[in-house]
Amino acid sequence: ICERTRYLTNDLIARAREKGWTVRAPNEPEHRSSIVMLELEHPEEIVKALVERGIVTDSRPGLLRVSPYFYNTIEENAIVIDAIEDILEQRKK
Repeated sequence: ICERTRYLTNDLIARAREKGWTVRAPNEPEHRSSIVMLELEHPEEIVKALVERGIVTDSRPGLLRVSPYFYNTIEENAIVIDAIEDILEQRKK
């Protein structure tokens, strides 16, 4: 379970960083949990928009919390990142 969640977490972090988003997680993969915190404005609004898409996340002040677990897939990582990007783009309009 630990190896699988680390694999998913590393992938999710890489995808978020490719988008230019600030990730709050230890740099060393061996020190990471399966919690990925993304520094985004109004994360509570993003959480609501993701729920409408069937994606469960959480927020903390200034942070969107995404927590992949062993039963999640790489494809779901792509889906959540794409959904966040779409939500952020919609805000700009």
